Amino acid sequence: MATETGDLIHLHSSARNYNSTPPSKGGLAKPSGSSSVAPRADEGVLLRILCHRADHPASKYLKTNFKLPKAREETLGEMAKRLGRFGNK
Repeated sequence: MATETGDLIHLHSSARNYNSTPPSKGGLAKPSGSSSVAPRADEGVLLRILCHRADHPASKYLKTNFKLPKAREETLGEMAKRLGRFGNK
């Protein structure tokens, strides 16, 4: 059973907001408007799931919220150096 990317993005945002709220004197304070699902959602796990999604909404969310650069094509010379071919080590 797969979860939609939009739902994962919402859960990650909720978990991030929940985890960034400082605790109050009486215990953990919930941000206003947060759902009861946010504490159960592990921010790191949701982030890893979004990173492995091969769809546009997940990619756009990660690039805008975490300031990731656009993917860069590797030149043939760079690939050859990386692979150690042609005597360039």
